[in-house]
Amino acid sequence: PEVEAELVALLDDRDRDVREGALIGLGLLRTPGAQKALLARFADAKRMTRERAFAAASLGLLGSASALGALLDAIDPAA
Repeated sequence: PEVEAELVALLDDRDRDVREGALIGLGLLRTPGAQKALLARFADAKRMTRERAFAAASLGLLGSASALGALLDAIDPAA
């Protein structure tokens, strides 16, 4: 939980590389809190496409059905 909180805090770092590293780190954690943070970042249309792509890749790392559902909905909302 401590690592998770630190990674979530790094999502707002000024350095893009730090934010992207935090996104990947959250995907590797595979915790419910990490998934929540990744889903929020992925769904935030104000974020740069690259950052949202890192969030999507990290959601794939989680391997959870709900994360997969969010990714599939983004590709084809009618499916």
